Amino acid sequence: GGDWRRNDGPRGGSKPEGCRTIWVGWTDRRPEEDDISEFFKDCGAVTEVRVSDHHVRGYFAHVQFEDTHCVDEAMKKQGEMFMERRIQVDYAYMDKVATNPKMEANAPGRILRCKPKSVKPPNGHTLWLGDLSIDATEQDVIDLFEPCGRIEMICLKVNQLRNGHFGHVKFFDTEAVDKAVDLAGSTLKGVPIRMDYAEDKPLEAYRSGKDKVITQTQRPADCQTVWIGGLPDEVTEDMVRNTFDRCGEIREVRLDQSKRSGARFCHVEFVGLDAVERAVKLSGESVGGSKMRVDFAENRRHDPLSIQGGRGPGGMPGMPGMPGMPG
Repeated sequence: GGDWRRNDGPRGGSKPEGCRTIWVGWTDRRPEEDDISEFFKDCGAVTEVRVSDHHVRGYFAHVQFEDTHCVDEAMKKQGEMFMERRIQVDYAYMDKVATNPKMEANAPGRILRCKPKSVKPPNGHTLWLGDLSIDATEQDVIDLFEPCGRIEMICLKVNQLRNGHFGHVKFFDTEAVDKAVDLAGSTLKGVPIRMDYAEDKPLEAYRSGKDKVITQTQRPADCQTVWIGGLPDEVTEDMVRNTFDRCGEIREVRLDQSKRSGARFCHVEFVGLDAVERAVKLSGESVGGSKMRVDFAENRRHDPLSIQGGRGPGGMPGMPGMPGMPG
């Protein structure tokens, strides 16, 4: 998917402690996961391969091995031929950051590496953000950009390796984008933030994913409740509270399960109205390794069926088979 961090190639440096993941690039054609596993088979067991979307320079991949010793062998393949190209290999960037954040934060060429590689679209209002720390929150990003201008939308998502965030921020004024790019390379939670220009899209597109636009339910009057789907089977009330506490004071968390599919979902009722707006912006974030979907829901006092299993967005029964909900 479009949640791949852009990478300019190997940046060298010492191996991060316990590193099990490498970056491999670039190829003209999209490589098959099996071909990559075959290429590295002499290095040790490959446990996961993630191939990027197409970038200006082609395709790259992240390859995760069974243990860190396999990475030592894989790095020896630097410069070998793969798919008619001399392959470049590097330690996965977020592993390097986790091990030695100060070195990465002050690395030579850091600012240049983090600055946009594309040209700003005419009257553009949106920036793509990458290489964000797994500890960074949307509020951290809002605080960083506050001096640049008013923010219309921010959407962060956990990357596929689950070791960092990426996302988009959209400003009300195009001049704010010009000010914001000057902050490329600034450290957020110890990690230099990477930026590029992005096309402006409807706000729903950022929450729902690059290829699928889902119209969000209209907010009911006096709404203080959100519906949350896509939760892991082992979800607990504490996990939900820890995720949504930052939005505002929580009155009640009601965990439930679809009678049809067994999928877990829940309702969170807040004390204040503003908390709901903050909560729906967390749609797409990860809870227990599972990407959740957050939407407005009817308050319990307006929803007589909520006691019998809860209702989903717009007061509809919370069944994962509905359009726009996890299946």
